[in-house]
Amino acid sequence: MIEKMKKLSLIIYHNSREKFLKDLQNLGLVHLESDRSIHNDEILKLKEEIIRLRKNEMLLKTMMKNVKKIEQKEYSMNIDSLIEILEQINNKIENAQAEIDNISKEISLLEPWGSFDPELIANLENIGVTFQYYACTRSKFKKLDLNEFKFSVISEVKGIVYFVIIYDRNEEKAELEINEIKINLNSIDLLYEKKKKLNDDLIKYYEELKNYLKYHDFIKKNIIIFEDKLDYLISNCSMSEELNGKALVITGWIPQKKLKTVEVFLNSQDVVYL
Repeated sequence: MIEKMKKLSLIIYHNSREKFLKDLQNLGLVHLESDRSIHNDEILKLKEEIIRLRKNEMLLKTMMKNVKKIEQKEYSMNIDSLIEILEQINNKIENAQAEIDNISKEISLLEPWGSFDPELIANLENIGVTFQYYACTRSKFKKLDLNEFKFSVISEVKGIVYFVIIYDRNEEKAELEINEIKINLNSIDLLYEKKKKLNDDLIKYYEELKNYLKYHDFIKKNIIIFEDKLDYLISNCSMSEELNGKALVITGWIPQKKLKTVEVFLNSQDVVYL
């Protein structure tokens, strides 16, 4: 149902400007028209704070979809301290997830080569044994002339053959029609362990975040408060000056059912209204 509104036009004496807008904001019943293109440092800072609040409200809202109903509570400290805690936890989640993604990519590249000891390979290279790593389709592999080389097929995955050619110190390197693969000689077993630990950490961080789901509505309430502050700050900057700056004009809208309450307030103020 669309709520009926009444248009409000105000003339405010310049000296009454700050107090009147603050009292009007506290009343919370008038939506002021304003120029949303106006910017200053205070407005920009307030907009950044609202973005932070919305981001963290959405974070908790998303988690609440998978949790049974939670009794909402007021936070014992100010909203800034709550948002700072949530951002710290979320940063830990994002960092852990980014590491997991990177390790997963590295594992997927190493899996076809199996489990090997990087230290053993390094020791072999130190005494003159070197390796070249290749991967190609089965059909291409069959056409390669590898008879004069020491080579070993490591695996075949989805029609791709992974193999290595082994050289002594003075042997001439192969010049094949396929490109050599450069791989990071990391232990895949250690990568699996690291990934498991990061996944365990991630679970712990999400459990930590669950402790703050009960403050979701507290954040929503503060978003409204901050947006209200922003509206009135912009409205303050949007006022047109009249009578050589002695009076200021602004317009807004009032829910018709709240008209009497607003009129009582306006009649107590140093303003002219229509």
